Amino acid sequence: MRPYAKSACVAKACFLTEFNIHYTQDDLILRRLLFKLFRIEEGLEKNVEEITRLGTSIPGLREEKEGRDEELEEVRTDQAKVRSAVAKAEKRIKKAEKALEDKASTILPVTPTA
Repeated sequence: MRPYAKSACVAKACFLTEFNIHYTQDDLILRRLLFKLFRIEEGLEKNVEEITRLGTSIPGLREEKEGRDEELEEVRTDQAKVRSAVAKAEKRIKKAEKALEDKASTILPVTPTA
């Protein structure tokens, strides 16, 4: 056998070994990426299910919110009325206190005589 033929066979064998190593590494990378894609797809399916479930409950929640908003407006109106009544009552009390102070200043103090 000629020396160059032997080295060509060795080179071919080395190339095939290296090719198989790269093929195996590529295969592992591909499998890992496919597994990641599978997990992502699973997550997407779960999210779609949850979005669909939540989407069906939105109309009921909107109706409940509208009812609560109406109640809130009624309570705010009542609160404003009460606040106004309290302010008027405080004004009356202050006027009455001022009138009492004015009357108290006009009354002469009584001093006991011995």
